Amino acid sequence: MARTRRPEKYIQVHDTHHQDFVKLDLPPQFSDRAFINSCDGLVCLSNRDSSVIHIWNPATKRLKLLPPPKKQLSKWYVPIGLGFDHISNDYKLLRIAYKHQDNVYCAAEPELYSANTDSWKDIQIPKQLQQLDVADILSKLVPAKSGVLYMPIELELMAFDLHNEEFQFYPFPICEEYLVKSEVLDFEGSVAMIFQKSNGSALSLYRLDDVCGEGSWTKMFNLEADIKIDWVVDYLGLGQFIAHSYVDKCVFNYNYKTGETKKCGLELFSSKTSYPVKYVESLVSINGFEQQ
Repeated sequence: MARTRRPEKYIQVHDTHHQDFVKLDLPPQFSDRAFINSCDGLVCLSNRDSSVIHIWNPATKRLKLLPPPKKQLSKWYVPIGLGFDHISNDYKLLRIAYKHQDNVYCAAEPELYSANTDSWKDIQIPKQLQQLDVADILSKLVPAKSGVLYMPIELELMAFDLHNEEFQFYPFPICEEYLVKSEVLDFEGSVAMIFQKSNGSALSLYRLDDVCGEGSWTKMFNLEADIKIDWVVDYLGLGQFIAHSYVDKCVFNYNYKTGETKKCGLELFSSKTSYPVKYVESLVSINGFEQQ
């Protein structure tokens, strides 16, 4: 009897040196794991409710299974994000679990993993997260700026300082009705997001400036592509964005400087497990790494 071939599992990454896409094969045991984010060449992989989390360096083929999180509160998607605390020289991972209350999943119980101590600890929950419906959490935690993780919630951008271990919230630009149209982006060293007016006009990139703890959004430019942009996933540098088109069911590269678009050969809403992400190869290691 012939063996059934398992579906190929890989990440399509952006090679920052050659400005091209390459396939980065996942370890075979990760058929049910999702790519969360990468930081300094370390890749965070997790199952759906982030109860099982790995940190992996594809360049050195070393892997670490993190100790189980303390809060096992949800069977659904639980936001997590890996970042680097350059002051403490420590890789840290923030996880926000949900608790079920009155038939509604509310965001609660944030906890922080430290690679230096190889342990989790509770983080004080801010009032903005105390009674937040899961539907109000738009995305994932992103290390868009050194030492800080960002995530959109409701009408605000949440920032978590990995060293001070404190939350801060920046209201979205609300001069008019808008729609959020992107993940949090690392745009040329600044935190940025893309918004669109509710009347369906052009998508605009806004940069977040932090002046003495106060956030200020500055509109930079509009995104105008031949392919309809429904969601922007990442900014790769040199003017290039990775975007989704729901109508064309494709992933494509858009260069805002030249206006050029190029499909990545990937189809949305399919069983394929490949998708493009930004990744920089390194030899970084953490305590507890084992040879893959």
